[in-house]
Amino acid sequence: IQLVHGRKDLYVGICDTRQYYPTMVHDQLYNMCEKHIKDTWLLWLCKITIYRMKGGKGLALGSPSSSLLGHLYHSELDWKIILDYKVRRYYRFCDNKFVIHKNVSYVHTIMRALRDGIEELGQGMKRDWRVVQCKDERFECLGSMINSHGANMQRKTRRSAEHIMEEN
Repeated sequence: IQLVHGRKDLYVGICDTRQYYPTMVHDQLYNMCEKHIKDTWLLWLCKITIYRMKGGKGLALGSPSSSLLGHLYHSELDWKIILDYKVRRYYRFCDNKFVIHKNVSYVHTIMRALRDGIEELGQGMKRDWRVVQCKDERFECLGSMINSHGANMQRKTRRSAEHIMEEN
């Protein structure tokens, strides 16, 4: 995520999808695959992967294809936000979405559109979404400080990751 150097009047909208993989609706996801994939063998593989979980919802977290299918699941929403709202700085990492703009009310409008779009997909947006001003060109996200020069992992997040690695 790159901010405009020297700008302190930017706002960042940050949101997260609640239960990203477990709430993906099988039929919706498979319809998206049919729309974008023309190879019959690959489509068959997608069908096996998608419908593997019982109950009509959810993708297996351990499956290598889950991240690709998850990307596809939200890609139409991404393009809708980018094109309909003419957003130049919209980013997504799995279930985390970021919008950067100079108008705070516009960022709130986009966040509401994201919430509505996520709900149309049969999922929900976490309640801890926020819009923050980029003070000194940085903001906290995913346990890291993001700025125009890169990202630095916060000490608490780093210790947590180190603890998990020591256990394994």
